Amino acid sequence: MPMMEGSFASFLDCDDGKEPNIPFHWFYRRFKPEHTTPTNLVMAYIDLLDKATKVGQGLSEHADTTPPGAACPHNMILTKRWMVVIPRRRAAINKEAGINALGMLGLIGVATKSEIDNLVKLGLTEVLREMGVPK
Repeated sequence: MPMMEGSFASFLDCDDGKEPNIPFHWFYRRFKPEHTTPTNLVMAYIDLLDKATKVGQGLSEHADTTPPGAACPHNMILTKRWMVVIPRRRAAINKEAGINALGMLGLIGVATKSEIDNLVKLGLTEVLREMGVPK
């Protein structure tokens, strides 16, 4: 997955990138190609998911039906250089504004003008804060 310059996660592709200040929790791990094995990827995912679950446990809109001990709802994004896990509280706001995993990284894709109008009306930063777990 290529990352466009200026997205929240674009700093992960730079060795000296400064972590952005974004309104929700997210957890990441960088990889060196020589250390990217299936075992290392699984271990990184388990670690990041554990961190995400600690901040997101019980906060999703469906928390009352979640089995005990379940991981929190989340997005996982994987590239050749890094992995990101984002705890989520909801998939959309009032079924008007929904953002997928790439959207949570700042790469917003919509199918209709109405969708982008809703995001602009609600405010993109506020939408991201409401869908993720706010800091």
